[in-house]
Parts: sequence; C-alpha cells; structure tokens
Amino acid sequence: VRVKRPGKTRVTVSANGRALGSKEFRVKTLPDPVTTLGAKGTSYYKGGLCPKSTLLALSGINATMENFDFELRYRITQFIVTCNISGFDESAKSNSRKFTPQQKSVIRKAKSRSRVIIEAVKAVGPDHRTRKINDLVLKLR
Repeated sequence: VRVKRPGKTRVTVSANGRALGSKEFRVKTLPDPVTTLGAKGTSYYKGGLCPKSTLLALSGINATMENFDFELRYRITQFIVTCNISGFDESAKSNSRKFTPQQKSVIRKAKSRSRVIIEAVKAVGPDHRTRKINDLVLKLR
C-alpha cells in the first residue's frame, strides 16, 4: 500500500468482484534513516572517533533504519566528504553510496585528530521520496 498522507485509511480486500472484508488502519510516513559507516550487525560508526585505516578500508556509507520493525532499504544518492587540510577545507562529492577515489585522496591527506565531515547526504526510500539525512562528523585516530 502506498500512502499519500498520514492518518487513517480503509483497506478493502476483494476477489472476483466480491468484497471479502474491510478494515481501518492508521498510517504514518516512513522515518528517516541514519547515516552510518560499516555493516549493520557489526559495530558501525555514527560519528566520533574512527581509525583512519578503518575509514579508508570501507567502501562507502549506509542509510540504516534504527529501531524500526521492518526491513527497509534506502539508497544513498549523494554525499560530500570534507576535511580541513593545512587550514583549508577540501571537499569531494559522490553520486552513490561509495567513496570516490577523490574522496579517499582527501581522507588520506587528513592528519590524525582532524575531522572528516560526511555531509549533504541524500537517500531515496521505498516510498520514492528523496530525503536529506544526518551528517557524520568523525575524528581521525
């Protein structure tokens, strides 16, 4: 069922032109996912301290549904990695969930204890809506 707006809706089941039953349901919009690094089910990062080697070993970011009853998949459509290198911000954009070679290069240049910001994250859910989801701020170890 695709819901256009939250509230109450009535669902009627029929077969061969005959109504078999009807029931009213409360419907809500899907919650936003959370930007994470690493695989779900393992220890993943939502910000804070992160080893530089771990960050460079990962293929990209994820949109994770936390504390939600159903398995839903969100597809990351873009994000930007920004690091401060020698007093100047360097940024690189990806148009997928994967880190680009340019983004990995920016991360490699970052010194220990500097911040890596993953921002402007957009994801598309099963409802086909594009959502801007949370940024991540990592401090390299």
